[in-house]
Amino acid sequence: MNYQTDFSKFSMIRNHVSLTMILFFSGFLFMGLHAQTTVSGTVTSASDNMPLPGVSVIDANNPTTGVQADFDGNFTITLDDGSTSLRFSYIGFKAVVVPVNNQSTINVSLEEDVANLDEV
Repeated sequence: MNYQTDFSKFSMIRNHVSLTMILFFSGFLFMGLHAQTTVSGTVTSASDNMPLPGVSVIDANNPTTGVQADFDGNFTITLDDGSTSLRFSYIGFKAVVVPVNNQSTINVSLEEDVANLDEV
């Protein structure tokens, strides 16, 4: 009788531990399902159509998410679902905010900000 009671307690504890572990690890499976969008493109100068390296590309809805354009003006940024626009900024050029609208490629031309350059 005593062995049977101990075995049933052990079995019950084992079942609870197993269920807890299954629930805990199944949470990690759903983390990968978080919707994200990858947007890429090129940033150029509006005056001569030359690529602009080092342009800051920032998620306008989440300023902690951002990248810089490479040497050829190319960028790739991964946005959380719900991000609606990107902000492009570069020293000596006017900042531009562009809506994403479910696009995977966005090419942007930045105009020089002559007024700010004259102040320097």
